[in-house]
Amino acid sequence: MKYYIFTIIFIFSLFSLKSQTTEEEQIKQIREWYAQINEKIKNLVPIKYDMSYQTTEGGTLSVYYYDSEIILLEAEFYGETGNYKSYHYFKDSNVFFIFTVKQLYSAQINAPNNSVATNEENRYYFWDKKMIRWLDPQKNKVSKDSEAFKKEEIKILEYTQQLENITIQNNYD
Repeated sequence: MKYYIFTIIFIFSLFSLKSQTTEEEQIKQIREWYAQINEKIKNLVPIKYDMSYQTTEGGTLSVYYYDSEIILLEAEFYGETGNYKSYHYFKDSNVFFIFTVKQLYSAQINAPNNSVATNEENRYYFWDKKMIRWLDPQKNKVSKDSEAFKKEEIKILEYTQQLENITIQNNYD
């Protein structure tokens, strides 16, 4: 009888281990979803919203829908001394990846010989509505236990929600 109980417990533990995925497996899945969406958007026309009221040089929010669900939000904002772009990828109405690029110019936008002086990229990976990895501009993993990681997760998710709210508000106007 003890043998049967042990066998049953062993089998259930195998199933529970199988259902849990490692962070590397999650990242691999996220990269697959990312590639699938980038393939889909080649055949989609985004809905664009003017965001010029948010910056000195203008901005745009491009929204890609697939089967009436948002799959990608692209936000672009331009200023006199740089620009900021963010790409928010969704699956089943949940963000799973965010890529941001902040560029600062060597001079004001209309100055002669102006060029990009700095380029900062951040990559944010999400699983079950939680940030599981953040790669900073040097492509280093930021520790999940750090205060910076926790603050950045809140900040980037709030920003994503603000962009989603713009699409909702414009759909009802």
